[in-house]
Amino acid sequence: MLLRCRLRSTQYTYMTNHNHLNTFSIKAALNEGWRLTKNNWTGLLTLGLLTMVISLVITSALTLIFGVDALTNFSGESDLSNFVLNLIYILLYSVFALNSLKILIDYTRGQDLKALNIFQISEELMSRAFKFFGATIIYMLGVVIGLVLLIVPGIYFMTKYCFVFNILADKDISISEAFKLSGKLTEGNMWKLIGLYFASCLILILGMLALLAGVIPALMLTYMAYFYAYTHLMDKHTDHHAAHHVTNHEADHKTS
Repeated sequence: MLLRCRLRSTQYTYMTNHNHLNTFSIKAALNEGWRLTKNNWTGLLTLGLLTMVISLVITSALTLIFGVDALTNFSGESDLSNFVLNLIYILLYSVFALNSLKILIDYTRGQDLKALNIFQISEELMSRAFKFFGATIIYMLGVVIGLVLLIVPGIYFMTKYCFVFNILADKDISISEAFKLSGKLTEGNMWKLIGLYFASCLILILGMLALLAGVIPALMLTYMAYFYAYTHLMDKHTDHHAAHHVTNHEADHKTS
């Protein structure tokens, strides 16, 4: 009986500490975003340019093959074909988007930024690309439906599940698990994430006011601040989950 009480007390303490610790500072995110940008702005710029080129190549290839502009022509008889081509575009782009996200996640965690890894294709990556594709459709539908209803539900959905794509690039889990995990990471951090978004918008405006010279550094800074928020929350969640598992294992061992 005493052991059970101690176990419940330990679990309560874990949950209290978890809810208290699993958060982040907007100031720390922006500072870390600037540090990561300053340390390897050339690598970040290279990765960004490669991503843009890949997007243009995929778009051009689809346009050339099917004779329809997959991303800009949404009128007339080609509505259905454009819709299908957009789905194909998302699926093809998902492969490289996953690699790009993984590169930035690893860089945020202290590894070298290897922009050319965006071209590394594997069977596992292709499998995750289909998950990424499915998650993209669900996320877009959720945001659009939420915005159509009363705007606020759309913003809530967009913020709560903003880490879904990072999670799919970082972890080999299902789409539903990725949405659930994103919900756990953003729990208690919704206002901070919205605050980080507005702070990022302000930084981008200041970058544009600097005769456009500061736009690219501002984009890098805000983007890396977002990745810091993700890795910070995810790594704390993983550590706490592991600690909780060990605590439960020890408690079960004592009671047996």
